[in-house]
Amino acid sequence: MYSLTNVLHKLFNSMSLSRKQILILCFYSSAALSQNSAPIGESKRPPIQGTKAKTSGSTDAPTTKDSKKLNDSDPQQKTSDKNQEDCLKLFNRYAVPYKDLWAKRPKDLKIEDTDGLNLIEDMTAQHCQETETRKEFITLLTKLLNQHSGKIAVILPLTTKIQTRHIIKGSKNLDPKNVLIIYDSVSQLPRLESFLSEAIFKHRASAIVAGYESSELLTLNEVSAKFSIPVFAINNPQPNSVKNNFMYYTHPTPNGIAQAIVKANKFYNHKKISILRPNDQHSDNIARELEIVAKSEGVEVLHNVSFDNRRADQMERAARQLFKLAPNERLDELKRLFENAKRHAAAKGQTFNPRMVALQPVVLQDAIVILDHFKSVRHMAKIFTYLGVRKLPLVGHFEWRSAGLVEPFDPVFSGSYFVDIIGNYSAVPEGLRVPALSNQPLLISHDKVEQLDFSMIGYRAVQTPVNLSMAKSKPRRKLDSLIPRTSGISAEEIYFNDANTINWPTYQFEVVPRGSGGSIILK
Repeated sequence: MYSLTNVLHKLFNSMSLSRKQILILCFYSSAALSQNSAPIGESKRPPIQGTKAKTSGSTDAPTTKDSKKLNDSDPQQKTSDKNQEDCLKLFNRYAVPYKDLWAKRPKDLKIEDTDGLNLIEDMTAQHCQETETRKEFITLLTKLLNQHSGKIAVILPLTTKIQTRHIIKGSKNLDPKNVLIIYDSVSQLPRLESFLSEAIFKHRASAIVAGYESSELLTLNEVSAKFSIPVFAINNPQPNSVKNNFMYYTHPTPNGIAQAIVKANKFYNHKKISILRPNDQHSDNIARELEIVAKSEGVEVLHNVSFDNRRADQMERAARQLFKLAPNERLDELKRLFENAKRHAAAKGQTFNPRMVALQPVVLQDAIVILDHFKSVRHMAKIFTYLGVRKLPLVGHFEWRSAGLVEPFDPVFSGSYFVDIIGNYSAVPEGLRVPALSNQPLLISHDKVEQLDFSMIGYRAVQTPVNLSMAKSKPRRKLDSLIPRTSGISAEEIYFNDANTINWPTYQFEVVPRGSGGSIILK
């Protein structure tokens, strides 16, 4: 053994570092063999660092401390450990969600596996210890995350939601190079996941437009983050949603509408407002944002009152609340009016009619915001006139935009105004234009309004991803850096703000009398 050691020592000094390590391990394995350890060859790898060697007390076998010194002194071993550690991080970060989504692909989907996609299905954390498999895995992941095909998957409930057909019309208006791949999710989450799998693995989609249903947003948020693929949701963020730089929201936001209304109020120097709204979630959201924005801009909100717009009595009750016309609010004043009316009737020898006694409205606000459609607004205007309020600016939003608001003209609307997300209809993208009314150049037929609104939402939802699809030189996982951003609302550019919601332009309209009727003008 002594002579063997001398020979090994000479060989050791003449070898490269990696061969030295092998020789040391062989030497220690020989010593372990003499102590009844397992035969060399039963294990292809050295013991895991930090475990105790089974030497039955032999002082020749390496201790944990000795093994650590050996590994610390070996750069190649340290590199190997680091590679394994990085591989495990990548596996947990990407492979696990990839495997989950790969399993949800359509069963009849045929994918030509030229990139080794089958490796995803078979990959386990243990494979990170195998150099060749590890290399294949990292190469595949890099390609999948970087590959930028320019294709855009549009996944919408086309057969269950009529509005989505108009969204598709707007989307196709921006598709001259046929980059859109359109799927019908039928409002079913499993179908959405199945199409996401097909879009990502088969078509290598560079962006996704989806999220019409709020129930889809959580899944889309996770997919966008885990696969580094930009998703543009036709929706608003949900409360407490987790933000990531690959998830964007393209629907007009309640905050954007509130900002536009407050901006218009300040334009007319209206510093005190009241809010009337139907009791639905959409109006609630706008009203809540309106209160927040108004406070930040120094505009005081005196009331925020909801009503059922299907019931005239509730609408009148809400209006009375704005002008302090509820009997219990001014009871003493009402009693005095009754006594005076009785004395006046007695003095004239007339029968007293209590219905002729009415409180005069107390108008403290500069304007009233009504977040409802034009039919409801016209009815509310008649209630105001009945209550004695005949001149008070009314403020609205996009649901006011109809010829029905001004024909026939009601004088109570003089000086009123509203905001909309579309300006002059003649300026919308070609292919989406709808002829304006002959006598109202800023209005279109009422039955076309919703169609055009959703077509514009579709157009703007794909506007950014289509631009991204042309940037072929950029890796897909870095496309988020190309998404333009701006602060505030711009009428010239459709950018995203820091909350990843789109900055829709807004336009201000004024209601004015014209001849025997009325009209609207763009301010």
